[in-house]
Amino acid sequence: MKYTDEQIENIVYEYQLMKEVARDMRTPLNTISGFVMLLMKNADDPAKVREYAHQIGVSCQDLLVMYNQTEYLKGDMASEHDEVVNEEFALGKVIEDTTNIARTWMRYKYVDLEVITSGLESDIFIGDRVLITEVLRNLIANAIQYTPEGGTVTFSVSRQPCDDPGYCDITFRIHDSGEAMSQEIIKRIFDGTGTGIFRDNVIAGRMPVVKKYIEKMGGTISAQSSPGEGNTFTVMLHLQVVDHSKGTFWSDRGLNRVLVVGENLGEAERIASLLRNTGLDAKCTCLGYSALKLVEQASMEEKGFDLILLDRDIKDQKYTKFKKQLRSASFNKAPTVVLMSDKAEHFTSEVHKSGIAAIMPKPFFYSTFKEIVEKIDFSPERTDSIRDRDDVNPLQGRRILIVEDGAIQANVTKELLEVEGARCELAGNGKAAIAMFRNSRAGYYDAILMDVRMPVEDGYSAAKEIRALHRSDSQVIPILAMVAGDSEIDKKRAKESGITAHCSKPPDILEVNQILRTIR
Repeated sequence: MKYTDEQIENIVYEYQLMKEVARDMRTPLNTISGFVMLLMKNADDPAKVREYAHQIGVSCQDLLVMYNQTEYLKGDMASEHDEVVNEEFALGKVIEDTTNIARTWMRYKYVDLEVITSGLESDIFIGDRVLITEVLRNLIANAIQYTPEGGTVTFSVSRQPCDDPGYCDITFRIHDSGEAMSQEIIKRIFDGTGTGIFRDNVIAGRMPVVKKYIEKMGGTISAQSSPGEGNTFTVMLHLQVVDHSKGTFWSDRGLNRVLVVGENLGEAERIASLLRNTGLDAKCTCLGYSALKLVEQASMEEKGFDLILLDRDIKDQKYTKFKKQLRSASFNKAPTVVLMSDKAEHFTSEVHKSGIAAIMPKPFFYSTFKEIVEKIDFSPERTDSIRDRDDVNPLQGRRILIVEDGAIQANVTKELLEVEGARCELAGNGKAAIAMFRNSRAGYYDAILMDVRMPVEDGYSAAKEIRALHRSDSQVIPILAMVAGDSEIDKKRAKESGITAHCSKPPDILEVNQILRTIR
């Protein structure tokens, strides 16, 4: 196969980027080595051992992020994806996944990513999720590639109504603060013709294929550039909107009334209005004091709220104080609390100790909210006793079956869980796990941590066989898949095999706590 000059330039550039990532791996590796020495030196000090172990875990996650960066850089357009597949998908999830991957790269290049959404609270559409993801991934990668250190990439998504009933127009804008392209480059950037289309000495080879996929979906793409202001790529797609008002999703899960406590009243009302349009009874406020009064009044009228969607930035008090006041009140029905936050520390801290059931990333997307609700138990038995379990460590006293073929990794995971009070048993492969589960009494195991890639029988096949067993607990036991990444293939196989949720590998104990508390 003969490569064009454009392809060669791109291969060389991405190879150089991968070399930079490999070089950056030295930092977490050196950190791990240093903390291992400190662990040996301070083995008799439990507090220091916990601190050093946590730092090692953070460095391991950094290494996994860097590995995922190499996969991101190696990724090419889905060239075999020739036909447009129109199916229901969550645009908010596409945006989250795409920007999360991009941020891991930008973190080491010292480039900021700003994400702006408008009118996207209702984000379920009919379209080709794979093509849209590929287009956005490549446009953002292109912007990052040409943004200098300390620069900014802005990714904005907005929804506009149109005259076509049941459809809307979605506009994506990706702006970088790099050196402006010449008008000659702009004219030819989507054609891929000639050999003189350079930008910072690197040919933007992704653009012709990006344009091809956008046109397959009936959309348009354009580029604008001006000296001192950077470059902007604009994509417009015409998508069919999915009607959320039909169906029994909420009532099937016991969710009827929701209280939105937003950062400001306008934002709270937008979310509440969207939820009302989907069939929920939703109220809103922007003050913690008002929220407590609304919950108290609803409880007196025996129309208690099932869920409180609580923004971390409410005006009159910290969310922790609000949750403490809510927990101490003697309401007939204790609402479940979901925290809306864009702060990373809220996703890695022991939020279960404050009685928060789940954390939802900001900005609000209907699809993400629906996904979280699907994992929460709103039954009266659960809500009546929630206050008694708010401070309970979800791992305390639980018997966990760890399925891992690597002996060292299995024992490390076992010790990490046992420090939190769990009781653990080990299985070396999926076949052994099935046998151990089948030969145990019903309810013996509280959860299964399953590595997905093992010899003899992999984790997905094992999970599927466990779900198929004729036992009272085979359908309800939480099965957490331990994966180093969370690819679309993993998600599809997980759904087909009955996996409850994914967790990182090696597992982050706080993440496992969060998952188990949400689904218990």
